[in-house]
Amino acid sequence: MGAHKCSKYTSKHFYWMSMRSDFKDYIRRCHLCQMNKQPTTLPDAVVTPLPVPREPFSSIAIDFAGPFPRDNKKELILVVLDRFTGFSYLIPISQNIRAVEPANFLIERIFSVHGFPTSIVLDRDPKFTSRFWMQFMANIKIDLNMATAYHHQTNGQTERRIRTIRQ
Repeated sequence: MGAHKCSKYTSKHFYWMSMRSDFKDYIRRCHLCQMNKQPTTLPDAVVTPLPVPREPFSSIAIDFAGPFPRDNKKELILVVLDRFTGFSYLIPISQNIRAVEPANFLIERIFSVHGFPTSIVLDRDPKFTSRFWMQFMANIKIDLNMATAYHHQTNGQTERRIRTIRQ
């Protein structure tokens, strides 16, 4: 039943000072209680690894780093990482940008130099899940691989690069 229900039920007939904590300790140590306890979390999903890119800038990963101290009203860094070579672009941006602006940065600074990738790995930032962004990527035929919530290993290269930037 759990410590709360046990202490509530028992308190109708008995009482002592450390009653609730005693029930918690007992249930935590009871082998049968732990075996019959119902799980309160969702089952783990099967996570399939992303395919390894075959050439530079065929697959990139994008994420925002920050906020950092302001410099010309720009407190975030747009990190664009080539998944094949590990080469990254760091683009300072404002925190209150719309979904259009990262797309413009990609066109001006990445796609114009390296061409269009076949896939992009992103986290679930609202800018990247917007209708504009989805339609924009569909129009230029780029596959979006959204990182699964609480599975940072999906976009691990970028997360590691961001940790390096913060140091």
